[in-house]
Amino acid sequence: MRTLWSVIVFISVAAPAAGVPVALATGGQPRCELVVKETADPDMAAAVADLEQYFTRITGAALPTTDQPTGEYPVILRVGSQWLDEATRTRISDLRYGEEAFILRVATDEILLAGTGPVGTRHGIYRLLRRWGCRWYFPGELGEVVPNNPDLAMASGERLEQPSFRLRRLWYAAWDDSYFPPNAKSEYHQWCLRNCWSDNLGFGGHSYYRIVPKEKYRQESPEYLALVHGQRAPVGNEKHDWQPCTSHPDVVQLAIDYTRDRLAKGHKVVSVSPNDGGVGSFCQCERCKAQGTISDRVTILANRVAEAIADEYPDRWVGFYAYSAALMPPSPGVEVHDNVVVFVARNGCHEIGEVDWLKSLFAEANARWKNEVLDPWSAKAKHLALRDYYGLKNWRDVAYDYSAFLDTDLPYLHERGFIGVNAEALCNWVASGFTLYSGYQKLWDVNLSLKEERQRLYDDLFGPTSEHIVLAMNRMQQQSMEDRPLTDEDLAFCAQQLAAARAAAPDDLIRRRVDYVQGYYDYLAPFVRCWRDGPSGAQLRYRLGLGPAAEMRQAILAAQDSSAFAAKAMIKLHWLPAETSPEATNLHPLFPDEPVAFLADEAIYRARNMFIVWVDEGQALDFSIAGVRVGNNPGPTTHVILDPQGNIILGEPMDREDHQTVKLTDVPAGAYWIVIDPGSNAFQVEFRNRHAVLETGRIGVIMEFGGPKYFYVPEGTEHFILSVNAPGGSEVVDFAVRNPNEEVVLEKQAYFGHNEFTITVPEHHAGHVWSLDAGPHEDTEFVLSGVPPFLAQEPGRLLTTAPTR
Repeated sequence: MRTLWSVIVFISVAAPAAGVPVALATGGQPRCELVVKETADPDMAAAVADLEQYFTRITGAALPTTDQPTGEYPVILRVGSQWLDEATRTRISDLRYGEEAFILRVATDEILLAGTGPVGTRHGIYRLLRRWGCRWYFPGELGEVVPNNPDLAMASGERLEQPSFRLRRLWYAAWDDSYFPPNAKSEYHQWCLRNCWSDNLGFGGHSYYRIVPKEKYRQESPEYLALVHGQRAPVGNEKHDWQPCTSHPDVVQLAIDYTRDRLAKGHKVVSVSPNDGGVGSFCQCERCKAQGTISDRVTILANRVAEAIADEYPDRWVGFYAYSAALMPPSPGVEVHDNVVVFVARNGCHEIGEVDWLKSLFAEANARWKNEVLDPWSAKAKHLALRDYYGLKNWRDVAYDYSAFLDTDLPYLHERGFIGVNAEALCNWVASGFTLYSGYQKLWDVNLSLKEERQRLYDDLFGPTSEHIVLAMNRMQQQSMEDRPLTDEDLAFCAQQLAAARAAAPDDLIRRRVDYVQGYYDYLAPFVRCWRDGPSGAQLRYRLGLGPAAEMRQAILAAQDSSAFAAKAMIKLHWLPAETSPEATNLHPLFPDEPVAFLADEAIYRARNMFIVWVDEGQALDFSIAGVRVGNNPGPTTHVILDPQGNIILGEPMDREDHQTVKLTDVPAGAYWIVIDPGSNAFQVEFRNRHAVLETGRIGVIMEFGGPKYFYVPEGTEHFILSVNAPGGSEVVDFAVRNPNEEVVLEKQAYFGHNEFTITVPEHHAGHVWSLDAGPHEDTEFVLSGVPPFLAQEPGRLLTTAPTR
C-alpha cells in the first residue's frame, strides 16, 4: 500500500531575497571564468558547450573556460559535482529526487552550480540559462529566443532546486523517418535536454515483445507464447496484438534477465509491460488463468521481476502500463511491489466511460475513469505515473492547447504523490508546441503559471505581431477545445490575422515564424473542409490522401530543416494523392487494342487496397464488390472513387458478406482511382472494364491470389525490387516470380516479417510481362518498385507509364 506524502520539501524552492548584484559581464566584457572539468557524459558536455555559447550570445563576450581557477577574473563560475563539499552533497542527495537536483550558490566572488552527478548539473545549467532569459520553445533556430544583455548580473544568494516530478517525458507518436529531415531527431533530443526532460529513466512502454521475441521462440520454445484458442502461435505484428505466456517460469526468468541487462546499462526504470492488444491476445492456459485477471497477471510478473532485482538494485524500478486489458486495478490480495511503477493510461478507447483527454481530470466526462481506475490504483501502488495523450484528439492533427488542464491536473497529481507523466503527442509544433513546451515547464515546476508562460511565448516569438497570432491560434484551437468544426468564417478570420501579422513583422526572423504558422494553416483549412463537409467516409478519403491537400507533397519534399517540416509534419507521404506523380499523370493501357478474356477474379483482398481502372471513350465505369467476412470482425466495407479530373465520389457502405454493383455511365474517359476498405474484414472485386490494375505500394494485403498476377518490366530495366511484408509473421509466406518465359527466377517459402528481394533483369527479358503468384496469406503485402507498381489479372489489362508497344 502506498502512503500519501503529507509534506513535500524543496520542490522548486523559492529564490532567497535578492542580495548584492554579482556582475558576470559588463559592457560586453567578461567578469567571470567558467571552471569545469572534462566529462565523458555526452549530454553534460553538450550542456557545457551551450553554457559557453549562450553566454556569448547574451553578453557579446566570450566566456573564458578552464579546469582550474586562474585568478584573472573577479568571479569564478564553478560547474560540476566535483566542487561540492560533503555537507552540500548530502543536502542535495537527501531530496526526494536528489539525482536530478542541483544547487545554485551565488557569492560576490564565486558561483557554484552543481548536482551530485551529470544529470543534476546538466539541469542546473539549463535552469540557469532560463534565469538569464533563454527559451527553447520548439526545436530549431526559429524556436529559440536569446536576450541581449551585455551587463549580465545575478543577485547573491542560494537556491536548492529539484523537479516537481521525477518522470517527465513527452514523446512523438507516429515517427516516420521517411518524412522527417535527417536532423529532426537530433534537434528534438537537443530541445528535450534544454527543457530538462528525464531522459535517463529509460522506460520503453510496451515491452513483452522485446523480452520474448516472437519469431525467435515460435520455433525454439512455442510454449513461451500465449495459448489462444488452443494454439501457441499468436497472430499480430512483431510488437502488438499478441502476448507471451506470462506465468511460464522460463518467461519469468527471461523478464528478469532482460531487466538486469538494462539496469546494468544505466536504466532507472525498466518496462515489463504488455504488448498493445486486447483481452483476446492474452494466454488462456490453466496456469495463467489461475493467476486471476489480466491486471493480476501483469502485476504478478512485474512483482516477480522487482523482487528478483531488489537487493542488487534497491533504488531502481520496474514499470508497466495499466492500459487496455490491464487498465483496471488488480484483485484484492494482489498488491504492487514497492519497486514497481504503474503508468495509468488515460484514453477513451479503453472502455471506462468516454474518457476525454482534452478535458481535466476533474471534468464530468472523466469522473468514472478517475473513480474506477485512477483512485483504486492509487491505493494499490507506491509509485504511480500518468500515461497520457497530449494531442491525439481522434488522431487528427488539429490545434489544441492543454495548458488550462495542465494548470489544474498536474498540481493534483503532484499532491497525490505521482512521480510523473509519460505523454504521447503529435509532432506538429504549431498545433501542439505550446502544450509540449508548457508540459515540460510545469512538470519541472508545478507552481508555474502557464497563463503567463503562454503570453511570454507569443511575445518572445512574434513580438509586435503576437496579438494577431494569438487571435488566429485561439480561433484554430476552437475546433478541438470546443469539439466543433471550424466554419468558413473562422478560417477567413484566421487568414486575415495571419496576413496582418506578416505585414506587421519587423524583421525576417519574425516573418519566418509567421510563415511557419501560415504553413500549418494552409494544411488545416483544406483538412477542416474535408472533414466538415464530406459525407460519411470523409475521414477515410483524407487519410487515404484523396483529400484537397495534394499540393502538400511538394512542400514536404522541399523541406530541409525542422522549422520547415514541423508545420506539416503529420502529413505522411503515403497518405497523399498519387495523382501528383508521373505514374499517375502518364497512365495509359499497355496493350490498348488487345482483346481481353474476362475471367472470374478469385483474389481476396484484406485491408485497404487501391485499384486503377481505365475507362475508354463512351464506356461506363463498371465493377462489383463482394464482402468477405474474417472471423467475427465488425465494420462495413467502403469505397472511394477519384475520377480523372480529381473529383471524389463516395460509395455507400456495405455490410460484411454483402454484394454491391457500381456502374457509372456518361463518364469522362481516363484513369479512375478506386480505394476499397473492408475494415478488419476482406473483399473480392470484379472489374468489367478492359484495363484494371491493383496498385502495390499502398496498404493493401492479398489473402488469396486466385492465380498469377502480371506486371510489366519496361525496356532498359536492369533490376527491380519486390518487397514482401508479413508483419504478423504467423504464417508461411510462399510466392514465386516468373520471367516472360514462365521460368521461376525467385521462389520463397518461409516465415518472415519484412524482406526485400532485388531481381536482375536480363536485357532480353526487359520490355515484357512478368508474373507473380503466391499461396494464401492473411496478412501479407507485396510491393513492386523500379517498375510500374501495378498487378493485373491478365497481361492485356495492364496499365503503364512507359510507351505503349
